[in-house]
Amino acid sequence: MALEIGYWGIRGLVNPARLLLEYVGEPYEFKDYNTVKPGWSEQKHQLGLPFANLPYLIDGNVKLTQSGAIIRYLARKHNLIGTTEDEQRQEDIIDGVMGDIRSGWSMLCYKSNDFDADKVMYRKDRLTPVLAELDQWFAKNEYVVGSKLTYGDFNVFEVIDGHSKLFPDLLDEFPNIKKHHDKIGSLKGVKEYLASDRNPTALNGSSAKWGG
Repeated sequence: MALEIGYWGIRGLVNPARLLLEYVGEPYEFKDYNTVKPGWSEQKHQLGLPFANLPYLIDGNVKLTQSGAIIRYLARKHNLIGTTEDEQRQEDIIDGVMGDIRSGWSMLCYKSNDFDADKVMYRKDRLTPVLAELDQWFAKNEYVVGSKLTYGDFNVFEVIDGHSKLFPDLLDEFPNIKKHHDKIGSLKGVKEYLASDRNPTALNGSSAKWGG
């Protein structure tokens, strides 16, 4: 039975895990709870999930929720995770940085009362300083973990890809991030998925001020 991932029909929190699966070529079924019947409210307590929530993953007897737990499970399964203490520390740092960026993104896209003005301030005060440091990280590292592709690279790709759609000139400022982004987006499986209709067009939920 193919692995199953359930989520809303958006890129949101689960697309990095889907990118990883596309890269390794593991078949999976994606259940879009914007359209599947019966809906999430009817099914959420029928699937045996711990802390029932979206996204979820079911892989045989393995049942997971929480996007971080899902992608790290897949990374361990497919050897796309740091194996030394030093590599894991690097992953932890970038996981935290991506979490901070996602937090700011969510506040902007869902909570802003003046989106056009707020996005200018968000880029200047919150995004650009962090990306300047990330650009220096990738000046020294081909991937999140040195020369080794890991799950963190799919997380970074997704965060940067969404921001590049909001700010089309964003990567002009950050050549090393752009190089990394182009590399991940060109990986076999990832490239084909991104160009397909299976890759959701919506970045955010329908209640977002932008990207929904």
